[in-house]
Amino acid sequence: MSQTRPDRARHCGLLALALTLTACVTGDITQVTRSEQPVDTTGTPGGGLARGSITLQVELDPIDLATAATVGLTRTGLTVTLIREGTAEPPRTAVTDAQGVVRFSSLLQGRYAASITRALSPAEQALLPPADRDATLFAGGVSIFLSAGANESRQLALVAARRGSIIISELFNGNAGPVNYGLGDYVEFYNNGDTTVYLDGLLFARSGVGGYHTGVVGSNTCAERAHLRTDATHFWAIQAWTFPGSGRDFPVPPGQARVLAMDALDHATASGQPYYADLSRAHFEQYMSDADTDNPVAANMVNSYIGGTGIFGRGYTFNNNVSLTLALPMSVSTAPRGTYPGLNEQTAYLGIPVDRVLDVFSYGTPPSFLEAFPHLPRPCAEWINPVFDRGHFNDHRTENRVAIRRRGLGRTPDGREILQRTRNSGRDIETASGMLLRSLARPPQ
Repeated sequence: MSQTRPDRARHCGLLALALTLTACVTGDITQVTRSEQPVDTTGTPGGGLARGSITLQVELDPIDLATAATVGLTRTGLTVTLIREGTAEPPRTAVTDAQGVVRFSSLLQGRYAASITRALSPAEQALLPPADRDATLFAGGVSIFLSAGANESRQLALVAARRGSIIISELFNGNAGPVNYGLGDYVEFYNNGDTTVYLDGLLFARSGVGGYHTGVVGSNTCAERAHLRTDATHFWAIQAWTFPGSGRDFPVPPGQARVLAMDALDHATASGQPYYADLSRAHFEQYMSDADTDNPVAANMVNSYIGGTGIFGRGYTFNNNVSLTLALPMSVSTAPRGTYPGLNEQTAYLGIPVDRVLDVFSYGTPPSFLEAFPHLPRPCAEWINPVFDRGHFNDHRTENRVAIRRRGLGRTPDGREILQRTRNSGRDIETASGMLLRSLARPPQ
């Protein structure tokens, strides 16, 4: 099942389009209409509409200063686009001055989306070190609500985006009370590129070397896992699934998403709790044993490297202090195995070569929160080599009823959303305002 580099190119497109922000629905992407979007009814004492301004200070992200310097990018002379959401008004544009500042004036009340993009040419990409040549553009965006007659100022951070193609876009790993229910986990995959991608044969895997449990019998420390956590040549996975299909059975067009459910059921009904997601229309599901419900709508994932059948024989949760990866097709049977003292061969780690890895999504509980809960898993200082991911998202949701998802950078001129992928989950992931807005939230067509 190995694949050559030309095959890999089919899955990893480069950005060739400038981005602008629009408010629209395209494919399986849903742009949420915010409840605070106003109607222009606020007037000045003289009877006219009160107008305000938005000032933006563009800043290069400190972690990408070296990349920007290599290609000669500064804050000066960059085009910023401003769109008033929910209206038919044409976009406004302005160019940053020597200090990276732009100001938009005479603005009506409303919610505005500002974005800035600067694509890198092939010649500029060639100047970058090999590890950074997947950076295809510098981009950033910010959403601002402007009250009538107000003057707002915001910082707009410009990051080096490694757009990639098919990426992990959203995850829910909730077991929220009052019902002790743990079957509603899901992972969403989004086509962030410009050409159709096929999921057939791709590998989805979960690492468990990012944290350790206290009070566990046997060896289970960060030091004993260091050779796996810091390896730059392999992503070490404890579980792996393969997408079914023979090559072109499961296409994902640009700007669309697909969902893998632990259990493809309506979990709001099954749990009796309305905040769980309806996954009865999920595209894929784990299928583990006769105790599992086999939804014919969802294609069954191939259990390529799994120990046991998971919770209640129904599959595996995507619990905290882990990294998830999406990788190109590979032979699991011949892949290397990694162990540490006290780990038996049945739970040895699977080595996924670095040149197979398409995307990594890392998250876990902040150490400050764990101080009051000594029985919970503790995160290691370094989870994974920066070649794969330069930071993890501190996933401390005040209630475990919302998902976490990749941030949006903006939209292409035809309305497709572009998600942020800087190879740093700490920057790329945020707490979601809802669930499955890029995929299953829309009613069946």
